[in-house]
Amino acid sequence: IKIMLPFLQGLRRFVCKHPVVALFFLVILAYWPIAFFQYALLWDNIDANFPWRYIVAETLQHGVFPFWNPYQDSGYPIYADMRSVFNPEVWIIGLTFGYSIVTMHVLMIFYLFVAGWGMYKLAHYFYQNNTIAFLGAVAFMFSGYMVQHAQDVTRIIAAAWLPWVMLYGWQMQKKPTLLNTLLTVLFLYLLITGGYLAVSFVFIYIFIFLAFYRIISSIINKEYGLFWKQVICNLLLVVVMLFLLSPHLVTYLQAAPYVARFEG
Repeated sequence: IKIMLPFLQGLRRFVCKHPVVALFFLVILAYWPIAFFQYALLWDNIDANFPWRYIVAETLQHGVFPFWNPYQDSGYPIYADMRSVFNPEVWIIGLTFGYSIVTMHVLMIFYLFVAGWGMYKLAHYFYQNNTIAFLGAVAFMFSGYMVQHAQDVTRIIAAAWLPWVMLYGWQMQKKPTLLNTLLTVLFLYLLITGGYLAVSFVFIYIFIFLAFYRIISSIINKEYGLFWKQVICNLLLVVVMLFLLSPHLVTYLQAAPYVARFEG
């Protein structure tokens, strides 16, 4: 114990001083079979997410918008796949070095780290305690949800962006400024375009409830200046999100009549 105590104290000081760096090394250590390419990702990652991203990247690199995927189901309109076409990650990687199995492994580690980092910031915002925030981030990164859903990167992406959009969404309602609104828009857009959509819908329900709660509280407390700022920021968020998601709405309206899960 006497030998280990100085090491543990030094480690604690390092974690308190550089929590994000510590989270990065922890996620690599905990998910080492993925981080060091010892085992391939399975199920949805290889059967669906990888081939869809691959074909989108190939079309983008050839200067063609990914309207059609001729290699599956006798061909289908892949542009209607919200998470594989309009996700900013797909465009960044697709227009640079493209996708491979290695890329998918790196992305998995990246999103797990982003999830921990976001949870650290969210917990620190509410508790103002480095230790609590760090433990919350570690528990989130290594939770059963993360391990169970490592077979589907879109669910990990949803978990990665959720703490960020919760953090800035709450700040936007509490302190409605242009910066907080734009940050909420950014992370909400990343959540919707990359993550599992059920998580986005649940968050939007909670966000709407929170917005009405904060607005009504401002009226009750006669904080009319805050009330108008909240109304303007929420309207701005809705307008900007509808503009950014307009391609999704168009593709949904065009493709929905031809898609039915578990049917003919």
